[in-house]
This record gives sequence, C-alpha cells and structure tokens, in this order.
Amino acid sequence: MATDLENLNMELIQAQILLRASHELFEDILVEITRRKLSHHSGSEDNFEQEIGSRVTKFGYRDEEIRRMLSRLEKLGGQKKVG
Repeated sequence: MATDLENLNMELIQAQILLRASHELFEDILVEITRRKLSHHSGSEDNFEQEIGSRVTKFGYRDEEIRRMLSRLEKLGGQKKVG
C-alpha cells in the first residue's frame, strides 16, 4: 500500500511539472499573439511562425511524457481509457 502511494505521489509530482510546462508554453503563445494584435504588428509573420513552431517542436518530447504518464495513471487507477 505504501509503495502504491509513493508511486502515485511521484506520478502526481510529474503531472504538476508537465502541467506547468504546458501552461507556460500556452501562456507564451497567447502573450505574443496579444502583443502583436495590440501593437498592430505587421512585421514578418514568418519569424513569428518559426518561433512558435520551434517552441511547439521543443515541447514535443513533453507531449510524449504526458501520454506515458496518462497511461500509467490509468493503470494505477484501474480505469479504462475513454475516447
């Protein structure tokens, strides 16, 4: 029982770290989009798209971590996958 609680605690800590990372990425994207709209930025959209594309690509490994973690949590919780 203690081992299950320790495993669950570690999974929850990892979930918090991944949630924070995904929130920061999303927040950065929203801030940049808002900043561009408010300043009526008509500069190079290619740079913006490249910057966002780069950030999303770097986040790709986190997405894989999130998928593995969700799978482990489903097994720990004994729940069937929905969807």
